[in-house]
Amino acid sequence: MTLTRPAKPSQKKGKKPAVPGIPVAARLVVSRVLSDDGDVLAEWLLLTNVKDVDASTLALWY
Repeated sequence: MTLTRPAKPSQKKGKKPAVPGIPVAARLVVSRVLSDDGDVLAEWLLLTNVKDVDASTLALWY
C-alpha cells in the first residue's frame, strides 16, 4: 500500500492548506483477539512503515 495524498494538518486553529510530500510505502496489519469459541473480542487495524518484522510481532509492539 502506498499513501500518496497530501497530509492534512489539524483544523483546530483555523483552515490550513494540505502539506505535499513524497509517497509513503505502508503495510496494513490486522490484529484480532479471539475468545476460546472463536468470537472476536478486539480488533486493531495497524498502518505501519516497518517492513522487516513479522505481523504478529508488530501487533505485540502496538
